Order: sequence, then C-alpha cells, then structure tokens
Amino acid sequence: MKRTAFFAMMILAAVCGNAQLLWKVSGKDVKSPSYIFGTHHMAPVAVLDSVAGVAEAVASVDELYGELSLAEMTSPETQGVLMGMMTAPADSTLDKVFTSAELAEIDSVFNALTGMPVSITQQLNGFKPAMLSTSMLAILATKCIPGYNPMQQLDMTLLSRGASAGKPVKGLETVEFQGQVLYNSPIAEQAKDLLKSIRTEGGPEKSLLDLNAAYRSGDLAALYALMTDPESGMDDATAEKLLNSRNAAWVDFLIGMIPTTSVLIVVGAGHLPGAKGVIAGLRNAGFEVEPVVE
Repeated sequence: MKRTAFFAMMILAAVCGNAQLLWKVSGKDVKSPSYIFGTHHMAPVAVLDSVAGVAEAVASVDELYGELSLAEMTSPETQGVLMGMMTAPADSTLDKVFTSAELAEIDSVFNALTGMPVSITQQLNGFKPAMLSTSMLAILATKCIPGYNPMQQLDMTLLSRGASAGKPVKGLETVEFQGQVLYNSPIAEQAKDLLKSIRTEGGPEKSLLDLNAAYRSGDLAALYALMTDPESGMDDATAEKLLNSRNAAWVDFLIGMIPTTSVLIVVGAGHLPGAKGVIAGLRNAGFEVEPVVE
C-alpha cells in the first residue's frame, strides 16, 4: 500500500532507542574506530546526556559528518533554499489542489492542534502540501514529546559540540539534494498523502507516538516493523528514494574513508536498520559494527 509522504518524513526523523543510538565501527584494517549516531529531529537534546559514549566519541574522532554540514544547517541561505523548494507553482497552490471541503478538513485538524480558529490553508496557500505535513509534524512533536524544543535540534546540537571541540564538521549531502528528496514529489501525490495521513485511524499523532515509543524502548526491530508494515510503512519506491539509495551512497563514502580517518556520522536513525540500512551495508563490506552500551 502506498505510504504517505508525511509518515515517510517521520521515518526519516525516527530514532532507535538509547541503547542503540551510538554504534562503533571497527575491524578491516581500521586504524581508529569510527562511530554512527542515530538522531531524531523530534527528540529532546537531553537524549545526548543519556547515551553512553557520545562525549568520548566526539573527542576521539578526526571529523564529524551530518546529513548536512553544520555551516549549511545554520545558514540563513539554507532556509531560503528550502523555502523556495516548498513553494508551489502558481497553478498548484493549495486552493487549486484541494476542494473547499478538503481545505476545511485540513483546517479543522490544524485548529484542533493549535487551539486557534484560523485558516492554515489560507495562510500557507502558496506552499506545497508537504509543507503542511512538515508543519503538522512540528506542532505534534511540541505537544506530544516531553522536553522537545523545535529550536534545539538533536543533530545540530551534537554537530555543534564537535565544532566546539575543534573538529571539522561536514555534510554527506547538500541542502539542494535534500530539498529535492523531501519536497519534489508530484504535488498531486503530496495532496493525496496529506489527506490520507489526517484520515488514518488515530491520525498522525498515533504514528508519531508509535515511533517515539520505539525510540524510547531502543527497539530496532519495532522501528523496522513500523517502517515496513503493509498498512503504515513506506512502499518500495518511497523507501528506495528516501532511504535505500541514500544509505548506499553513504556506505560507499564510509568504506573509502573510515580505514584511514576516524569519523562520527550523525544521521537519522531510520537509516540504520534493515537489510539495506547503513549498519548492514558496513557489515556486508567487512566492518564490525556494534552498539556502544554501558
């Protein structure tokens, strides 16, 4: 069954639990261990203080890599680029892709979330439906996840700690690439996906809470089950675009780097599990990849 882009974005943001957030990569002529940290855009930064070995990993590596470089993550130009990619063409604004009844339905959901009787669809009429999905996710996380502060992102905080320690902080991708991945699907599909997400039993809040529960319990199997569930998981094409192809590119990069350079990779933990995940990719290449636990 086709999965919504909204849930797919939550999958990209998902994390495994504390005991399995930090992974050590060694073996195969690696001079100094490298590390992978599974991050979560909707997690409180206090998570960093509960994961054993994070500070030691930052101190020991030569470089850090996020999905984006720290410079791009903190640049106002980056926000401008993303905003442009989220802006709809003139013939595909919200009032042109949704019926009046659908717009009222979407507004009703947003009004319930914010407690304010305003027309979100009018205020954001010039944006793509994926923008509404992203906004809804941020509002839900603020309401549902204790300690979450949208102004304090987990990945940016960890990468900033590396920069403060004098380590180079680079990116595996560019903001242009990520914008294309997240916001460049056909607008008709984005509209269909948004409606499906708000009409699913339990709504997007249940999906977010389920993912957060998998994060809190540290259960990679549960996380993977959410990702591949026939009713709520991503279809093969979406998984290939959002996860598998990117995982393969990252693994190829790491295979060439980690034998000689110790790095800490900070990526969404939804990229870690599964037969085509980063962990399996590195293991298949002959490296030892084990969780760092107390």
